[in-house]
Formats: sequence, C-alpha cells, structure tokens
Amino acid sequence: MCSIGDDGLEEVPSKPPRDATQRMCMKCSSSLAVVVVRLNDPLCKDCFLAYCTHKFRSTIGKARVIRHNERVLLAVSGGPASLAMLHFISEATSARRLRFHPDVVFINNGAIIGVSTQDIVRKIHEVTMKAGFALHVVGLETLFRADKMSPEESLQALQTLFDSVTSLTAKEDLLRSLHQQLLVKVAMDEGYSRVMVGDSANNIAVHILSDISQGRGGALPFITAFNDSRHDGISILRPMREFIAKEICLYNHFMGIDAISTNSLATKAGINASINKLTEEFISGLQAQFPFTVSTVFRTGDKLSLSEEKCDIHCAICKVPVSSADRNLCKRLEHLAINHSHRSDSSPPSNNIGSACSSDDTGGSPHQSTSLKDMLCYGCQLTLKDVKQDITGLPFVQDCIQRISNREVINSSIQEFLLPDDKS
Repeated sequence: MCSIGDDGLEEVPSKPPRDATQRMCMKCSSSLAVVVVRLNDPLCKDCFLAYCTHKFRSTIGKARVIRHNERVLLAVSGGPASLAMLHFISEATSARRLRFHPDVVFINNGAIIGVSTQDIVRKIHEVTMKAGFALHVVGLETLFRADKMSPEESLQALQTLFDSVTSLTAKEDLLRSLHQQLLVKVAMDEGYSRVMVGDSANNIAVHILSDISQGRGGALPFITAFNDSRHDGISILRPMREFIAKEICLYNHFMGIDAISTNSLATKAGINASINKLTEEFISGLQAQFPFTVSTVFRTGDKLSLSEEKCDIHCAICKVPVSSADRNLCKRLEHLAINHSHRSDSSPPSNNIGSACSSDDTGGSPHQSTSLKDMLCYGCQLTLKDVKQDITGLPFVQDCIQRISNREVINSSIQEFLLPDDKS
C-alpha cells in the first residue's frame, strides 16, 4: 500500500530497473539485449553495431557535401571519438562503400604540454597503418613558422605565447582555434578539400554552453553544424556529431578499440580550473540523471542559423564573420568596462588585448593595431586579454592583416566606378 508522506501526498513506490540481460532485442526480437540505447531501447550486439554504422553513414550521406574521389583528411587525436570515426571509415573503405579517399593527420601538442609524445605518435602510426591510410604528423609550432624561421625558433615562439597566457580558459580557447587553423593549413598544403574531426554530441554540447559564457554566441552555428565552412576553401566536417559518449564507448568496447591516453592542458586540473572543465562537469552530471540532456542542448544549438548580413571581415583567430553590428557592440562593451574601471579604481585601466590591439603597448603602428582589433570577434578579444604577448608578429595574423589591407586598397580603387545604391 502507498503510505502518506509528511506533505500529505501519497508516496508511490519506485519500480526496480529492468535488467537488460533479461530482455529481448527490440530490433530483431531473436537475441538477448546486451545494451540499452537512449533511455529504454534494448539492443543486441549485432543490432547495436548495425545501428551505429547506419547512423555514421547516414550523417555523411544526407549532408551530400563530399564529392566523388575527393581527398579527405581525418583528424585523429587518439581519443574514443576520433578512433571510432577512423574505424567506421576503415570498415567502409574495405567494403568499398566510400566515394572519397581518406588519410590521417595527428597534431602534436607536446611542445605546450611539456611531455614526450613519441609513444603516442607510435600508437597512432600503428592504428593508421592497420587501417591502410597515410599519416601526417604535424607539430603545432608549424603554424608559427614564417619565412627564414628555423624549427627551433617557431617552437620557441609557440612556447612563449602559451607561457604568456594567464588563465587556463584562455589557453584552451586559443589552442582550439589554433588547432583548426593548422588543420586547414595542412589540408591546403597537401591538397585535401575536407577535414573530418571527431566532435561528438557531448563535446558540442559542452562547447555550446562554454562558448556562450565566453561571448562566442556568434560561432554557435559553426560549431554545431555538420559542415563548418568558415575557412576559405576547406570544410571541417563532423560525422560523429550524432553520437553521445555512451554509444561511442560501447562501440569501441565491442570492436576492441582501445583509446590512446593523451595529456591535455587541463590534465590533473580541478573542476573550477577553467570554464570548459566546469561546463563539462555540469553537462556530465545532468546527463547521468537526465539521459536526454546532451541531445537537448545539442539539438537546441543546432537550430541556430547565421545572420543574412554579408561580412567582409573574419576574425583573425577563429575565422568567425565579424559584422559591423558586432564591432559596434564590442566598442560599447569596452566603453562600459572602461567606465566601470574608472569608477572602481583611480589608476588608468589596462585596455590591451593581448598587447596586440593597443597602440600604446606595441611597437607597431597605431593603424596596424587598430586594424587587428577590428578583425577580432568579441570572444577572441576576451581571450587575448589574458595573453601578455604581442601577437601581431605571428604569421597567420600577418596574413589576415595583409588580406584585409589588400581588400581595402582594391575597394578604394574601384569605388569611383561603382553605381550608388538607389533605395528610394
């Protein structure tokens, strides 16, 4: 019988959870279930593997982005999601069900983490050789290598930049942007038109909430979409975006895929060490109690779309389009911050963005500093406030400044030949 609680309501006894091993597969109805997908969907091993394979192939197929015989680069970090993606493509390639030609790239972060990555590179090479793909091992310092710069100098430039960052949140955010830029650079140099990354639904859900809290709401349509087209000529694809972490781990367990243990900037860091760590803990805790948390956050963010306003300027760091409205908002927020600092402290406020956007703190010209500041989105401006080094000398920043300058020269030279807009 139901007892009466202190609040006068009847307490209904909870039913014990049903054991998945005593249930039949809901797909074939002939084998015992070994896993429970979603909330209450029991599946046997064969049906679960077929379910994962179909989800992966349908995610690629329904997008209709990859053309026949196109070269695609697979970004493999050694984590569960990227190794599962590699196995999916390897199985499809052996069965001749893929129309594109894949190869693998591994970005070596050992220079900024301070650990040796020889064992990790060896394991990545073994996995790639087993799959039958070519492997490109690229160090993050390659992105800092300019003309007449030795590998040792580029490595020192990378280490100096990350040593000057004062917060773990800014380090993780800067590293993610540099990763994408390096993937695009390798793809362009080696002749690939697409790059596949292993971002799962859990990772995307964490990035949605953390990016909003860091002022990167304008980048959400790019980080949630299957086809990230913010980089010129190179598309970043996310074929694992429909998978949650539970499904990926179960698939790797059944297929005998062992994840490669790698260190990161947040290894051994506390929960409150960065916004990303705190958001990940928040999402994981909710997902454990409410199994649809990740899918709800992911689907909500996936409904966002880009503004129809045409933007000629892209952020020099993350490549997000920066509209005139965004630049005006950044100036207003910066003005409010300066006024608030004046009220709280009599000393002059430090208004430098990574020591690169303030003409008082850099050795460059004021015109160059102002141009760089206008080419940064609000999120990257917040990130670079924790960077104490001048970034205007970095090769990819110089290339961005040069492109914008060339575009302004061309626009000014053809301005007299353009007809005025008649809005009447």
